[in-house]
Amino acid sequence: MRYRYPKTAMVGDYFRGGIGTSSFVLPMLIFELPPASVYICLALASLFGVHLLQTVGRHRTRIEMNEHEIHNAGNSSRLAWNDLSRVALRYFTVRRDGESGWMELELTSGRRSIRVDSRIEGFEYIAAQAARAAAENGLEMDRATLDNFDALGVRLTACGGTRG
Repeated sequence: MRYRYPKTAMVGDYFRGGIGTSSFVLPMLIFELPPASVYICLALASLFGVHLLQTVGRHRTRIEMNEHEIHNAGNSSRLAWNDLSRVALRYFTVRRDGESGWMELELTSGRRSIRVDSRIEGFEYIAAQAARAAAENGLEMDRATLDNFDALGVRLTACGGTRG
């Protein structure tokens, strides 16, 4: 099975990265700024530029899975399900009420890891496969990860998950 980030999910990140970068590059090109202002604009343009590059990398991500492994074809990361040493599912929000957030699944095997966020197509299925592999490997997961799996509707008790 193959999963990717749809264009519609990436538009906001492209927009923010492009607007942010250009907002600090254009004044440097148009106006004669004092050196301190140039350094500040360069620093801020760099931050937005890094965000833009991360967005391009995420958009190129292709997650491929089968019963034995998960593979990020975008950067050639490959993890065998039975070699997983850590599974973490985090929820991030920008609002106080906890709404309008996203999840990030991090799968680790030794020093290698794969991260996917909830904007990817098939995120719930990927998370369910990760939970199943964690349970089969007897991995302990922290309270936040377990609660987030519950919020997704993935019941770890049904597949033998442990609470850590």
